[in-house]
Amino acid sequence: MKPVAVVKIMRVVNCVMIGFAVIIGEFFALQGWPKISEIVLGFFTGFFLQAAADVINDYFDREIDAINNPDRPIPRGDISPKEAILLFIIFTFIGLALSFPLGLECLIFASFFWALSFIYNAKLKATGLLGNIIVSMCVAAPFLFGGLVSTKSFPPILLIFSLLAFLANTGREINKGIVDIEGDKTKNIKTVAIAFGPKTAAWAAAILYLSAVVLSPLPYILGLLGLSYLILVVFVTDLLFIIFTVSLLRDYSPQNAKKIKNLVLIAMLTALIVFIVSPFLKF
Repeated sequence: MKPVAVVKIMRVVNCVMIGFAVIIGEFFALQGWPKISEIVLGFFTGFFLQAAADVINDYFDREIDAINNPDRPIPRGDISPKEAILLFIIFTFIGLALSFPLGLECLIFASFFWALSFIYNAKLKATGLLGNIIVSMCVAAPFLFGGLVSTKSFPPILLIFSLLAFLANTGREINKGIVDIEGDKTKNIKTVAIAFGPKTAAWAAAILYLSAVVLSPLPYILGLLGLSYLILVVFVTDLLFIIFTVSLLRDYSPQNAKKIKNLVLIAMLTALIVFIVSPFLKF
C-alpha cells in the first residue's frame, strides 16, 4: 500500500477543509479563540472521519470508478479492497477516539454523522437526490460540531454557514452526477442527471449554487459579521460561483461538468478562508 495512494484515497484536501470548518465553528461559537486542545482535537476529529468517509466511498464505488475514474487507487490496484476496509477502520477509530475527550455530546454527534455517511455509501447512494442531500448534511455538520465543542450550542452564524455549505455542496453533488452518468447507470443510481437528463441537472445545480450566493450576505444583513465579510464573500466567493455556474449552463457536457465540479471545490475553499479572515479585517 503506497503512501501516495493512501493520501489520494483520503482526498486530503477535503479532510483539511472539514477540519478547518470545525475550527471555524469553534471560533464563532466562542467569539474568540478556543483552547489549543479543542482546536487540535476538533480539527483531527473532522479530518479523520472525513478520511474514513472518503475511503469507504471508494470501496463501495470501486466498480463504478473502474468506468468513471479508473485512476482512483482501488481500480488502479494501488490499494486492495481489503486494505481500504482496514484504512476505513483505522480512520474511524482515530476520529471517534479524538472526539471523546471533547465531551459525550461531541462523541454522539460525530458518531451519528459517521453512521449517516456509512449508510449513504452502503445503501442510499442509489437514491440519487436523497443521497446528495445526505452527503451535504455531512459536509455542513462540521460547523455545528465546532459549536458543540466550544459552547455546546449552535449559534445563528453557524446555522447560516451550515446552510450555505449544504446548498453549495448539494449543487456540486448534482453537478457530479453529470460527470458520472456512464458508471452510475451500471449500478442503477437514480441521479438527477440520469432521471431527468444533464440539462436539468445543470439547472438544478445552478439554482443551488445561486441560492448560496443570494443567501451569503445574511451574516452581514443580520449584523453577525462586518463589511469586510460582505466585500470578500461577494467579490471573491460569490463571483467565482457565478462564473462557474454560467459556464456549466453554457456547456453541461461531462467534460465541462467535471471541470466545474473541481472548480466549485476551490470556490468552497475560498468561502472557508473568507469566514476565517473577515473578522480580523477592518474595512
